[in-house]
Amino acid sequence: MHLTAHQTAMIEVAREIRFALDRLKYLDPDGMFLAIDLNPPLGSMAILKALEIQLPFAYAAFLLEVGNGGCWDCAERDCWMTIDEIIQHNSTQLWHQSPPDFVSQFLSTGKQSDAVELPYLLKINALTGLLRIGLYPPEQETYGLFLTQEGHEVKIQLCFQPLLTYVVMDRYTPRQWLQMHLNFLNNEIYEIEKSISILNSQQSPYLLFKGYFMGLSEARLKLFIENCPAIVLERKRELLDEIWWT
Repeated sequence: MHLTAHQTAMIEVAREIRFALDRLKYLDPDGMFLAIDLNPPLGSMAILKALEIQLPFAYAAFLLEVGNGGCWDCAERDCWMTIDEIIQHNSTQLWHQSPPDFVSQFLSTGKQSDAVELPYLLKINALTGLLRIGLYPPEQETYGLFLTQEGHEVKIQLCFQPLLTYVVMDRYTPRQWLQMHLNFLNNEIYEIEKSISILNSQQSPYLLFKGYFMGLSEARLKLFIENCPAIVLERKRELLDEIWWT
């Protein structure tokens, strides 16, 4: 299959996401900071070519190079779909139709992002022109993460008070959609590396815990120190002893 220069660039961004995930796994092997646990990537375009649904290329690149569904730390992407789930939760007939009016109206505004409220009885499993790629909570129908044929992202959250459907839409080029995930990982890795640098210094871990590890319990901090290969062994012992007696 011949790829355009633009598609090749997207593949490269997807590979950078994979490298960032490998770096994250090295620094934080137990997922103390980020709970990202994706299935192995597909690795073969032949699997996607056999689908009746033609996926937006950015998403196809993600499946091929990053992971075939699984857990992503961001709450709204808590469960990515696998290829099998994509087939189960999407209709070829609906996918090849025009998107709902509220999507077309958003795209015509030129806004980067927007939110609209719709009647509660919207059936999120029967939306034309949208590909469902995420489930949250898993297997429930109160939430959907979708892509348009152009690669824009649409999030649909059913709200019970009031009885309305809340729709959040974000405008991305396909490459921007991939870059969003890479930026998220790089920012988190930077924060972890900064904290490891402080841990490897002689600063008090108690002050570090209060100032730099916000949201990480003492038990999780200890586990992180024990298993992080970027912290020197002798320093691990000093840190654990000092935290234990703090």
